[in-house]
Amino acid sequence: MISDSEKKVIEKYFSDLRDLSHARILIDYKMNRVETGIRAILALSNDEEVMPYLERLDDIVRPEGFTDAVRRLLRSSNEALTPVELRAKLPDAGFSLTDYSNPLASIHTILKRLVKTGEARIVLKGDKTAYLRTVGLPAPIGPNHPLHKLRVNPRGRTVPPPPEVDALADIPNRFGTSLGEMLKRPEKKK
Repeated sequence: MISDSEKKVIEKYFSDLRDLSHARILIDYKMNRVETGIRAILALSNDEEVMPYLERLDDIVRPEGFTDAVRRLLRSSNEALTPVELRAKLPDAGFSLTDYSNPLASIHTILKRLVKTGEARIVLKGDKTAYLRTVGLPAPIGPNHPLHKLRVNPRGRTVPPPPEVDALADIPNRFGTSLGEMLKRPEKKK
Protein backbone atom coordinates (compact mmCIF):
# COMPACT_ATOMS: atom_id res chain seq x y z
CA MET A 1 0.00 0.00 0.00
CA ILE A 2 1.33 3.42 -0.91
CA SER A 3 1.37 5.83 2.02
CA ASP A 4 0.18 9.45 1.82
CA SER A 5 3.74 10.75 2.03
CA GLU A 6 4.79 8.45 -0.83
CA LYS A 7 1.82 9.66 -2.89
CA LYS A 8 2.92 13.27 -2.34
CA VAL A 9 6.45 12.45 -3.49
CA ILE A 10 5.12 10.65 -6.57
CA GLU A 11 2.85 13.60 -7.42
CA LYS A 12 5.80 15.98 -7.01
CA TYR A 13 7.87 13.84 -9.39
CA PHE A 14 5.02 13.83 -11.91
CA SER A 15 4.81 17.60 -11.63
CA ASP A 16 8.57 17.93 -12.16
CA LEU A 17 8.43 15.54 -15.10
CA ARG A 18 5.58 17.52 -16.69
CA ASP A 19 7.52 20.79 -16.25
CA LEU A 20 10.65 19.25 -17.77
CA SER A 21 8.62 17.86 -20.67
CA HIS A 22 7.21 21.36 -21.34
CA ALA A 23 10.69 22.84 -21.22
CA ARG A 24 11.98 20.20 -23.64
CA ILE A 25 9.19 20.97 -26.13
CA LEU A 26 10.06 24.67 -26.07
CA ILE A 27 13.81 24.04 -26.25
CA ASP A 28 13.38 21.64 -29.19
CA TYR A 29 11.23 24.21 -30.99
CA LYS A 30 13.76 27.00 -30.40
CA MET A 31 16.70 24.80 -31.45
CA ASN A 32 14.89 23.81 -34.63
CA ARG A 33 14.11 27.45 -35.39
CA VAL A 34 17.72 28.55 -34.86
CA GLU A 35 19.13 25.62 -36.87
CA THR A 36 16.72 26.36 -39.72
CA GLY A 37 17.80 30.01 -39.68
CA ILE A 38 21.49 29.10 -39.82
CA ARG A 39 20.93 26.63 -42.66
CA ALA A 40 18.82 29.17 -44.58
CA ILE A 41 21.58 31.77 -44.38
CA LEU A 42 24.27 29.23 -45.31
CA ALA A 43 22.24 28.08 -48.32
CA LEU A 44 22.91 31.49 -49.88
CA SER A 45 26.68 30.96 -50.02
CA ASN A 46 29.00 28.60 -51.89
CA ASP A 47 30.12 25.26 -50.46
CA GLU A 48 33.71 26.19 -49.58
CA GLU A 49 32.70 29.05 -47.30
CA VAL A 50 29.86 27.10 -45.72
CA MET A 51 31.65 23.88 -44.72
CA PRO A 52 33.25 25.15 -41.46
CA TYR A 53 29.86 26.45 -40.29
CA LEU A 54 28.08 23.21 -41.21
CA GLU A 55 30.71 21.23 -39.31
CA ARG A 56 30.20 23.43 -36.25
CA LEU A 57 26.44 23.01 -36.58
CA ASP A 58 26.78 19.23 -36.81
CA ASP A 59 28.97 19.25 -33.67
CA ILE A 60 26.25 21.08 -31.73
CA VAL A 61 23.07 19.52 -33.09
CA ARG A 62 22.91 15.78 -32.55
CA PRO A 63 22.26 13.77 -35.67
CA GLU A 64 18.71 12.58 -36.14
CA GLY A 65 18.08 9.01 -35.04
CA PHE A 66 16.09 6.34 -36.86
CA THR A 67 12.98 6.84 -34.71
CA ASP A 68 13.14 10.63 -35.17
CA ALA A 69 13.42 10.21 -38.95
CA VAL A 70 10.38 7.89 -39.08
CA ARG A 71 8.46 10.22 -36.77
CA ARG A 72 9.33 13.23 -38.98
CA LEU A 73 8.16 11.43 -42.13
CA LEU A 74 4.87 10.45 -40.50
CA ARG A 75 4.29 13.98 -39.24
CA SER A 76 5.03 15.55 -42.61
CA SER A 77 2.78 13.17 -44.55
CA ASN A 78 -0.83 14.04 -45.32
CA GLU A 79 -1.66 10.38 -45.80
CA ALA A 80 -1.02 7.08 -44.05
CA LEU A 81 2.26 5.39 -44.95
CA THR A 82 3.09 1.69 -45.07
CA PRO A 83 6.43 0.47 -43.70
CA VAL A 84 7.63 -0.18 -47.27
CA GLU A 85 6.74 3.41 -48.26
CA LEU A 86 8.60 4.72 -45.23
CA ARG A 87 11.67 2.67 -46.15
CA ALA A 88 11.58 4.17 -49.65
CA LYS A 89 11.19 7.75 -48.35
CA LEU A 90 13.89 7.66 -45.65
CA PRO A 91 16.90 8.06 -48.01
CA ASP A 92 15.13 10.92 -49.82
CA ALA A 93 14.57 12.56 -46.43
CA GLY A 94 18.31 12.46 -45.72
CA PHE A 95 18.47 9.37 -43.50
CA SER A 96 20.88 6.67 -44.64
CA LEU A 97 19.83 3.04 -44.24
CA THR A 98 23.24 1.60 -45.20
CA ASP A 99 24.16 0.76 -41.60
CA TYR A 100 21.04 -1.38 -41.11
CA SER A 101 21.00 -5.03 -42.20
CA ASN A 102 17.18 -5.22 -42.10
CA PRO A 103 15.77 -1.68 -42.05
CA LEU A 104 12.20 -2.85 -42.65
CA ALA A 105 12.23 -4.84 -39.39
CA SER A 106 13.50 -1.75 -37.56
CA ILE A 107 10.77 0.38 -39.16
CA HIS A 108 8.10 -2.11 -38.03
CA THR A 109 9.47 -2.00 -34.47
CA ILE A 110 9.58 1.80 -34.45
CA LEU A 111 6.02 2.04 -35.79
CA LYS A 112 4.71 -0.37 -33.15
CA ARG A 113 6.39 1.74 -30.47
CA LEU A 114 4.89 4.95 -31.92
CA VAL A 115 1.42 3.33 -31.89
CA LYS A 116 1.94 2.21 -28.29
CA THR A 117 2.89 5.76 -27.20
CA GLY A 118 -0.04 7.27 -29.12
CA GLU A 119 2.10 9.13 -31.65
CA ALA A 120 0.69 7.10 -34.57
CA ARG A 121 -2.31 4.95 -35.29
CA ILE A 122 -2.87 1.96 -37.53
CA VAL A 123 -5.14 2.35 -40.56
CA LEU A 124 -5.83 0.21 -43.60
CA LYS A 125 -4.51 1.41 -46.93
CA GLY A 126 -6.11 -0.92 -49.41
CA ASP A 127 -5.34 -4.33 -47.95
CA LYS A 128 -2.12 -3.22 -46.25
CA THR A 129 -1.44 -1.93 -42.78
CA ALA A 130 -0.40 1.72 -42.80
CA TYR A 131 0.40 4.26 -40.11
CA LEU A 132 -0.90 7.78 -39.61
CA ARG A 133 0.48 10.35 -37.22
CA THR A 134 -1.72 11.47 -34.33
CA VAL A 135 0.30 14.31 -32.79
CA GLY A 136 2.30 17.30 -33.93
CA LEU A 137 1.28 20.12 -36.18
CA PRO A 138 -2.01 19.32 -37.86
CA ALA A 139 -1.63 18.69 -41.57
CA PRO A 140 -2.56 20.00 -43.97
CA ILE A 141 -2.55 23.54 -42.61
CA GLY A 142 -4.53 25.94 -44.75
CA PRO A 143 -3.40 29.51 -45.49
CA ASN A 144 -5.82 30.89 -42.87
CA HIS A 145 -4.57 28.66 -40.07
CA PRO A 146 -2.53 30.55 -37.42
CA LEU A 147 0.34 28.05 -37.74
CA HIS A 148 0.53 28.19 -41.56
CA LYS A 149 3.83 30.08 -41.53
CA LEU A 150 5.43 27.50 -39.22
CA ARG A 151 5.53 24.93 -42.03
CA VAL A 152 8.98 24.37 -43.52
CA ASN A 153 9.34 23.95 -47.26
CA PRO A 154 10.71 20.62 -48.59
CA ARG A 155 14.25 21.97 -48.78
CA GLY A 156 14.17 23.11 -45.15
CA ARG A 157 14.92 26.70 -46.06
CA THR A 158 12.04 28.56 -44.39
CA VAL A 159 12.77 30.40 -41.17
CA PRO A 160 9.62 30.03 -39.08
CA PRO A 161 8.44 33.03 -37.09
CA PRO A 162 8.33 32.79 -33.31
CA PRO A 163 4.96 31.43 -32.21
CA GLU A 164 2.43 33.46 -30.35
CA VAL A 165 1.20 31.79 -27.20
CA ASP A 166 -2.32 31.69 -28.64
CA ALA A 167 -1.03 30.00 -31.80
CA LEU A 168 0.43 27.15 -29.72
CA ALA A 169 -2.71 26.71 -27.66
CA ASP A 170 -4.44 24.32 -30.07
CA ILE A 171 -1.56 21.97 -30.92
CA PRO A 172 -2.72 18.47 -29.96
CA ASN A 173 -0.52 15.98 -28.16
CA ARG A 174 -0.62 12.40 -26.99
CA PHE A 175 -1.66 13.34 -23.44
CA GLY A 176 -5.17 14.37 -24.54
CA THR A 177 -4.68 18.07 -23.84
CA SER A 178 -3.53 20.92 -26.02
CA LEU A 179 -0.03 22.33 -25.75
CA GLY A 180 -1.51 25.56 -24.40
CA GLU A 181 -3.20 23.65 -21.57
CA MET A 182 0.04 21.82 -20.79
CA LEU A 183 2.03 25.05 -20.63
CA LYS A 184 -0.28 26.58 -18.04
CA ARG A 185 1.25 26.35 -14.61
CA PRO A 186 -0.99 24.66 -12.07
CA GLU A 187 -2.29 26.93 -9.35
CA LYS A 188 -0.56 26.37 -6.05
CA LYS A 189 -2.74 25.10 -3.27
CA LYS A 190 -2.84 27.22 -0.15
